[in-house]
Amino acid sequence: MSRFEDFVDAEGLDPGERARLERVHELLLEVGPPPELTSSLTRLPDVGGRVVPLPTRRRIGAAIALAAALAAAAFGGGYVLGNGHGGFSSWRVEAMTGRNALGSVAVGAPDTAGNWPIRFKETGLPKLTGKDAYYEVFVVHDGKPRFPCGGFRVTGGARVSANFTVPYEVTGSTRWVVTAIDANDHWPGRVVMT
Repeated sequence: MSRFEDFVDAEGLDPGERARLERVHELLLEVGPPPELTSSLTRLPDVGGRVVPLPTRRRIGAAIALAAALAAAAFGGGYVLGNGHGGFSSWRVEAMTGRNALGSVAVGAPDTAGNWPIRFKETGLPKLTGKDAYYEVFVVHDGKPRFPCGGFRVTGGARVSANFTVPYEVTGSTRWVVTAIDANDHWPGRVVMT
């Protein structure tokens, strides 16, 4: 009989997780191995088609890398063109993630006065309780939320879209965070999305 310790390195697991995994292991041992295939099922039936081999991991990885490079080039080119070097406006988009939440920040070309339009979208942030509770989008400086872009509230799970304008320069290295501000976490709040 197989021991749980032979399959799982339980060091570092909290007691509840270890107990859950041990129970699953016991259930698998109770069920036992699947039945042997009958001889009629050991060969695939001939259906008259041709077999197409699946791509290898290496080819899939290369395809993903190529797609990422093309996307980066498209966004980078659009950003340069949108900043007055090509005659039309484009937006640079960056993804954001948080616990059970996804979002994006899109940055447009600045106007003649140097104001940068920001489009923020998110879904999955929980509703904050308290009449003065809200979320705030910040530009990160020296690893901390420093320059506010704007605040918003959510109804819990609903998609939120907010437009802001910021007076400071946005570069390719500019990073954003979303913080939660409530009675427990005062301004600038605790980071919930990066």
